[in-house]
Amino acid sequence: MRIAAEENELNGLYGMYVKNTLLLYSKNDLWSFEIRACVENYQGIRLETCEHESLKELLETVWRKTRRYDTVYAIYHFRTLMITNNQNISRYVHALFQQFREAGQEDIEKLFSELYTVVEQISQIEFMRWLAGNIAVQFSMLNIFSGIEAAEFMMNIEKEETVEGIQERLTKLIEKARQSIEQSRRSYGSIARTVTEYVGKHLSDQNMTLKDIAENHLFMNVDYVSRQFQKETGERFSQYLTEQRIQKAKALLSEKNVKVQYVAEMVGCGGNPQYFSQIFKKATGMPPSRWMQIMQEKN
Repeated sequence: MRIAAEENELNGLYGMYVKNTLLLYSKNDLWSFEIRACVENYQGIRLETCEHESLKELLETVWRKTRRYDTVYAIYHFRTLMITNNQNISRYVHALFQQFREAGQEDIEKLFSELYTVVEQISQIEFMRWLAGNIAVQFSMLNIFSGIEAAEFMMNIEKEETVEGIQERLTKLIEKARQSIEQSRRSYGSIARTVTEYVGKHLSDQNMTLKDIAENHLFMNVDYVSRQFQKETGERFSQYLTEQRIQKAKALLSEKNVKVQYVAEMVGCGGNPQYFSQIFKKATGMPPSRWMQIMQEKN
Protein backbone atom coordinates (compact mmCIF):
# COMPACT_ATOMS: atom_id res chain seq x y z
CA MET A 1 0.00 0.00 0.00
CA ARG A 2 1.61 3.22 -1.12
CA ILE A 3 0.26 5.31 1.71
CA ALA A 4 2.09 3.13 4.27
CA ALA A 5 5.38 3.74 2.50
CA GLU A 6 4.85 7.48 2.62
CA GLU A 7 3.87 7.62 6.28
CA ASN A 8 6.60 10.11 7.09
CA GLU A 9 5.20 12.59 4.59
CA LEU A 10 1.89 12.74 6.39
CA ASN A 11 1.12 15.03 9.25
CA GLY A 12 -0.56 12.26 11.29
CA LEU A 13 -3.10 9.73 10.12
CA TYR A 14 -5.90 8.98 12.53
CA GLY A 15 -9.11 7.04 12.31
CA MET A 16 -11.75 4.76 13.72
CA TYR A 17 -13.19 1.46 12.60
CA VAL A 18 -16.65 0.18 13.50
CA LYS A 19 -18.65 -2.62 11.88
CA ASN A 20 -17.87 -2.36 8.15
CA THR A 21 -17.03 1.34 8.34
CA LEU A 22 -13.50 2.78 8.28
CA LEU A 23 -13.23 6.46 9.12
CA LEU A 24 -9.85 8.14 8.47
CA TYR A 25 -8.88 11.74 9.08
CA SER A 26 -5.75 13.90 8.96
CA LYS A 27 -4.71 17.53 8.99
CA ASN A 28 -2.85 16.85 5.75
CA ASP A 29 -5.09 16.44 2.70
CA LEU A 30 -2.60 14.25 0.78
CA TRP A 31 -3.92 11.03 2.30
CA SER A 32 -7.37 11.30 0.72
CA PHE A 33 -5.98 10.79 -2.79
CA GLU A 34 -3.80 7.87 -1.70
CA ILE A 35 -6.67 6.11 0.08
CA ARG A 36 -8.87 6.55 -2.98
CA ALA A 37 -6.19 4.94 -5.14
CA CYS A 38 -6.04 1.96 -2.80
CA VAL A 39 -9.75 1.17 -2.65
CA GLU A 40 -11.32 2.44 -5.83
CA ASN A 41 -10.73 -0.84 -7.69
CA TYR A 42 -12.60 -2.94 -5.11
CA GLN A 43 -16.27 -3.65 -5.69
CA GLY A 44 -18.72 -3.02 -2.88
CA ILE A 45 -16.62 -0.30 -1.23
CA ARG A 46 -18.10 3.17 -1.03
CA LEU A 47 -15.66 6.01 -0.48
CA GLU A 48 -16.80 9.34 0.94
CA THR A 49 -14.62 12.36 1.69
CA CYS A 50 -15.37 15.54 3.60
CA GLU A 51 -13.57 18.50 5.12
CA HIS A 52 -14.03 20.18 8.50
CA GLU A 53 -12.91 23.63 9.57
CA SER A 54 -12.06 22.63 13.15
CA LEU A 55 -11.12 19.61 15.25
CA LYS A 56 -14.27 20.14 17.34
CA GLU A 57 -16.48 19.88 14.25
CA LEU A 58 -14.63 16.75 13.13
CA LEU A 59 -14.96 15.05 16.53
CA GLU A 60 -18.68 15.81 16.63
CA THR A 61 -19.02 14.03 13.27
CA VAL A 62 -17.00 11.08 14.54
CA TRP A 63 -19.15 10.86 17.66
CA ARG A 64 -22.38 10.85 15.65
CA LYS A 65 -21.06 8.05 13.44
CA THR A 66 -19.74 5.81 16.23
CA ARG A 67 -21.89 6.39 19.33
CA ARG A 68 -24.21 3.41 18.68
CA TYR A 69 -21.42 0.81 18.48
CA ASP A 70 -20.20 -1.13 21.51
CA THR A 71 -16.70 -1.74 20.11
CA VAL A 72 -14.64 0.94 18.35
CA TYR A 73 -11.09 0.59 17.00
CA ALA A 74 -9.04 3.78 17.18
CA ILE A 75 -6.26 4.18 14.60
CA TYR A 76 -3.15 6.27 15.24
CA HIS A 77 -0.16 6.15 12.88
CA PHE A 78 -1.17 2.68 11.62
CA ARG A 79 -1.55 1.26 15.14
CA THR A 80 -4.96 0.14 16.39
CA LEU A 81 -6.49 0.26 19.85
CA MET A 82 -9.80 -1.40 20.76
CA ILE A 83 -12.15 0.80 22.79
CA THR A 84 -15.31 -0.43 24.48
CA ASN A 85 -18.10 2.11 24.19
CA ASN A 86 -20.56 0.40 26.55
CA GLN A 87 -20.87 3.22 29.04
CA ASN A 88 -21.75 5.78 26.37
CA ILE A 89 -24.30 3.42 24.80
CA SER A 90 -25.90 2.91 28.23
CA ARG A 91 -26.19 6.66 28.69
CA TYR A 92 -27.55 7.09 25.19
CA VAL A 93 -30.26 4.45 25.70
CA HIS A 94 -31.15 5.98 29.07
CA ALA A 95 -31.49 9.38 27.39
CA LEU A 96 -33.83 7.87 24.78
CA PHE A 97 -36.11 6.52 27.51
CA GLN A 98 -36.09 9.90 29.23
CA GLN A 99 -37.71 11.31 26.08
CA PHE A 100 -40.41 8.64 25.67
CA ARG A 101 -42.94 10.07 28.12
CA GLU A 102 -42.99 13.58 26.65
CA ALA A 103 -42.72 12.57 23.00
CA GLY A 104 -45.45 13.05 20.43
CA GLN A 105 -46.33 10.31 17.94
CA GLU A 106 -43.75 11.37 15.37
CA ASP A 107 -41.04 11.57 18.03
CA ILE A 108 -42.07 8.17 19.42
CA GLU A 109 -41.40 6.58 16.04
CA LYS A 110 -37.96 8.22 15.88
CA LEU A 111 -37.10 7.00 19.38
CA PHE A 112 -38.06 3.44 18.54
CA SER A 113 -36.04 3.65 15.33
CA GLU A 114 -32.98 4.76 17.33
CA LEU A 115 -33.53 1.91 19.80
CA TYR A 116 -33.69 -0.66 17.00
CA THR A 117 -30.48 0.75 15.50
CA VAL A 118 -28.58 0.55 18.80
CA VAL A 119 -29.61 -3.08 19.33
CA GLU A 120 -28.48 -4.04 15.81
CA GLN A 121 -24.93 -2.73 16.41
CA ILE A 122 -24.08 -4.63 19.62
CA SER A 123 -21.49 -7.40 19.22
CA GLN A 124 -20.50 -8.27 22.83
CA ILE A 125 -22.79 -10.97 24.24
CA GLU A 126 -22.55 -10.03 27.94
CA PHE A 127 -23.20 -6.37 27.22
CA MET A 128 -26.04 -7.37 24.90
CA ARG A 129 -27.54 -9.44 27.73
CA TRP A 130 -27.20 -6.57 30.21
CA LEU A 131 -28.61 -4.00 27.81
CA ALA A 132 -31.61 -6.22 26.95
CA GLY A 133 -32.47 -6.57 30.64
CA ASN A 134 -32.06 -2.84 31.19
CA ILE A 135 -34.38 -2.00 28.29
CA ALA A 136 -37.00 -4.41 29.67
CA VAL A 137 -36.81 -2.68 33.07
CA GLN A 138 -37.09 0.76 31.45
CA PHE A 139 -40.25 -0.31 29.61
CA SER A 140 -41.71 -1.60 32.88
CA MET A 141 -41.02 1.81 34.45
CA LEU A 142 -43.08 3.34 31.66
CA ASN A 143 -45.92 0.94 32.61
CA ILE A 144 -45.72 -0.70 29.17
CA PHE A 145 -44.85 -4.05 30.72
CA SER A 146 -45.33 -5.32 34.24
CA GLY A 147 -42.40 -6.11 36.49
CA ILE A 148 -43.25 -9.80 36.16
CA GLU A 149 -43.07 -9.61 32.34
CA ALA A 150 -39.72 -7.85 32.55
CA ALA A 151 -38.37 -10.49 34.97
CA GLU A 152 -39.60 -13.31 32.72
CA PHE A 153 -37.92 -11.70 29.72
CA MET A 154 -34.62 -11.42 31.61
CA MET A 155 -34.78 -15.11 32.58
CA ASN A 156 -35.35 -16.04 28.93
CA ILE A 157 -32.37 -14.07 27.64
CA GLU A 158 -30.13 -15.79 30.19
CA LYS A 159 -30.79 -19.01 28.25
CA GLU A 160 -29.60 -17.47 24.96
CA GLU A 161 -26.03 -18.32 23.99
CA THR A 162 -25.53 -15.94 21.05
CA VAL A 163 -25.79 -12.21 20.46
CA GLU A 164 -28.18 -12.89 17.59
CA GLY A 165 -30.52 -14.88 19.83
CA ILE A 166 -30.70 -12.07 22.41
CA GLN A 167 -31.13 -9.46 19.66
CA GLU A 168 -34.06 -11.41 18.21
CA ARG A 169 -35.83 -11.63 21.57
CA LEU A 170 -35.14 -7.96 22.34
CA THR A 171 -36.33 -6.80 18.93
CA LYS A 172 -39.62 -8.63 19.50
CA LEU A 173 -39.94 -7.00 22.95
CA ILE A 174 -39.33 -3.53 21.50
CA GLU A 175 -41.88 -4.14 18.75
CA LYS A 176 -44.41 -5.30 21.34
CA ALA A 177 -43.78 -2.11 23.32
CA ARG A 178 -44.19 0.02 20.20
CA GLN A 179 -47.53 -1.62 19.40
CA SER A 180 -48.66 -1.22 23.02
CA ILE A 181 -47.95 2.51 22.99
CA GLU A 182 -49.61 2.89 19.60
CA GLN A 183 -52.71 1.03 20.80
CA SER A 184 -53.00 3.04 24.01
CA ARG A 185 -52.77 6.32 22.10
CA ARG A 186 -55.42 5.22 19.63
CA SER A 187 -57.73 4.23 22.46
CA TYR A 188 -57.68 7.71 23.99
CA GLY A 189 -60.15 10.27 22.70
CA SER A 190 -59.04 13.79 21.80
CA ILE A 191 -59.67 15.22 25.30
CA ALA A 192 -57.70 12.56 27.18
CA ARG A 193 -54.92 12.69 24.60
CA THR A 194 -54.58 16.46 24.97
CA VAL A 195 -54.58 16.21 28.76
CA THR A 196 -52.00 13.42 28.89
CA GLU A 197 -49.70 15.21 26.45
CA TYR A 198 -49.94 18.38 28.54
CA VAL A 199 -49.12 16.44 31.71
CA GLY A 200 -46.08 14.87 30.05
CA LYS A 201 -44.68 18.25 29.05
CA HIS A 202 -45.43 20.07 32.34
CA LEU A 203 -44.90 17.38 34.98
CA SER A 204 -42.59 19.62 37.02
CA ASP A 205 -45.33 22.26 37.42
CA GLN A 206 -46.34 22.20 41.09
CA ASN A 207 -49.52 24.15 40.40
CA MET A 208 -50.86 21.97 37.59
CA THR A 209 -54.56 21.16 37.94
CA LEU A 210 -57.21 19.73 35.67
CA LYS A 211 -59.16 22.97 36.12
CA ASP A 212 -56.30 25.00 34.67
CA ILE A 213 -55.84 22.57 31.76
CA ALA A 214 -59.57 22.51 31.00
CA GLU A 215 -60.19 26.25 31.17
CA ASN A 216 -56.93 27.65 29.78
CA HIS A 217 -55.89 25.02 27.23
CA LEU A 218 -59.01 23.12 26.23
CA PHE A 219 -61.37 26.06 26.87
CA MET A 220 -63.94 23.68 28.33
CA ASN A 221 -65.81 23.18 31.56
CA VAL A 222 -63.66 21.30 34.07
CA ASP A 223 -66.48 18.96 35.16
CA TYR A 224 -67.06 17.88 31.57
CA VAL A 225 -63.32 17.36 30.96
CA SER A 226 -63.05 15.35 34.19
CA ARG A 227 -65.89 13.03 33.17
CA GLN A 228 -64.51 12.58 29.66
CA PHE A 229 -61.01 11.93 30.92
CA GLN A 230 -62.20 9.20 33.27
CA LYS A 231 -64.41 7.72 30.58
CA GLU A 232 -61.58 7.59 28.02
CA THR A 233 -58.78 6.44 30.33
CA GLY A 234 -60.64 4.50 33.00
CA GLU A 235 -59.12 6.50 35.87
CA ARG A 236 -59.45 9.85 37.58
CA PHE A 237 -57.10 12.68 36.60
CA SER A 238 -55.59 12.86 40.09
CA GLN A 239 -54.78 9.15 39.97
CA TYR A 240 -53.23 9.47 36.51
CA LEU A 241 -51.13 12.49 37.57
CA THR A 242 -49.77 10.66 40.62
CA GLU A 243 -48.88 7.63 38.51
CA GLN A 244 -46.98 9.79 36.03
CA ARG A 245 -45.06 11.50 38.82
CA ILE A 246 -44.08 8.15 40.32
CA GLN A 247 -42.94 6.72 36.98
CA LYS A 248 -40.90 9.82 36.18
CA ALA A 249 -39.39 9.71 39.69
CA LYS A 250 -38.38 6.06 39.25
CA ALA A 251 -36.50 6.90 36.08
CA LEU A 252 -34.74 9.91 37.61
CA LEU A 253 -33.79 8.03 40.79
CA SER A 254 -32.04 5.44 38.62
CA GLU A 255 -29.46 8.05 37.57
CA LYS A 256 -26.15 8.40 39.38
CA ASN A 257 -25.49 11.20 41.90
CA VAL A 258 -29.07 12.47 41.81
CA LYS A 259 -30.64 14.11 44.88
CA VAL A 260 -34.14 13.26 46.12
CA GLN A 261 -34.96 16.97 46.41
CA TYR A 262 -34.12 17.47 42.73
CA VAL A 263 -36.32 14.54 41.73
CA ALA A 264 -39.18 15.93 43.83
CA GLU A 265 -38.87 19.25 41.97
CA MET A 266 -38.80 17.56 38.56
CA VAL A 267 -42.06 15.73 39.24
CA GLY A 268 -43.93 18.73 40.65
CA CYS A 269 -43.43 18.09 44.37
CA GLY A 270 -40.50 20.41 45.04
CA GLY A 271 -42.49 22.53 47.46
CA ASN A 272 -43.45 19.49 49.53
CA PRO A 273 -40.72 16.79 49.45
CA GLN A 274 -42.33 15.02 52.40
CA TYR A 275 -45.51 14.52 50.36
CA PHE A 276 -43.37 13.22 47.51
CA SER A 277 -41.75 10.64 49.81
CA GLN A 278 -45.17 9.59 51.09
CA ILE A 279 -46.74 8.97 47.67
CA PHE A 280 -43.59 7.29 46.39
CA LYS A 281 -43.49 4.89 49.35
CA LYS A 282 -47.20 4.17 49.00
CA ALA A 283 -46.74 3.29 45.32
CA THR A 284 -43.50 1.28 45.58
CA GLY A 285 -43.36 0.07 49.17
CA MET A 286 -40.10 1.88 49.86
CA PRO A 287 -38.87 5.48 50.29
CA PRO A 288 -37.17 7.24 47.34
CA SER A 289 -33.71 6.92 48.94
CA ARG A 290 -34.02 3.12 49.14
CA TRP A 291 -35.25 2.85 45.53
CA MET A 292 -32.31 4.98 44.41
CA GLN A 293 -29.84 2.76 46.32
CA ILE A 294 -31.23 -0.45 44.78
CA MET A 295 -31.26 0.89 41.21
CA GLN A 296 -27.76 2.32 41.43
CA GLU A 297 -26.43 -0.97 42.79
CA LYS A 298 -27.90 -2.69 39.71
CA ASN A 299 -26.21 -0.20 37.40
